[in-house]
Amino acid sequence: MSATVIKGNWKQIPKTNAPKAAQVKAHLKAGMDYYQHRPDQDGARADRVAFTETRDTVQREEVHQSIDDAQARYAYRMVMSPNPEQKMNEGQLREWTRAVMREAGAMHRVEGYTAVAHTRQTDKPHVHVVAISETKFNAKDFEQLRGVGDREQARILERDAHFERRGASVQRDIDRGAARG
Repeated sequence: MSATVIKGNWKQIPKTNAPKAAQVKAHLKAGMDYYQHRPDQDGARADRVAFTETRDTVQREEVHQSIDDAQARYAYRMVMSPNPEQKMNEGQLREWTRAVMREAGAMHRVEGYTAVAHTRQTDKPHVHVVAISETKFNAKDFEQLRGVGDREQARILERDAHFERRGASVQRDIDRGAARG
């Protein structure tokens, strides 16, 4: 059984070199554009919705503006993949991403992030995240986030399975009542 995978690369956003900072930000914006419009498994152009901690839909211009407005020193492009043997739908992937990124924010003063879920890009659903942080992540930090990802995936799937079982039980009770009535 494979566990959550979180990997990333980073770039420093220099405070004293405006041309270099603009170059880094342009790189991040181009990455987000690609994540949103990358072809799906069948090669068809896919238009995916970007999301943030508080919003399920973020327009391209807003994504670009948030990157331009970033004041923190480090920028990360991360790929987050839950255990593919335990399937998650897009809503669950969003919730999972938000939980993992909340922990990343607590660890590293993440200023903000924008994410795009790829549920049909490959056989392994994953999420692309662009995060802006005041501090630099190290290997141990990514390892810790993998543990958070594993725990959150288990929590979300267990909770949803409980509600499905409960909903099925309620529906059986309704059906029995209708059959008697």
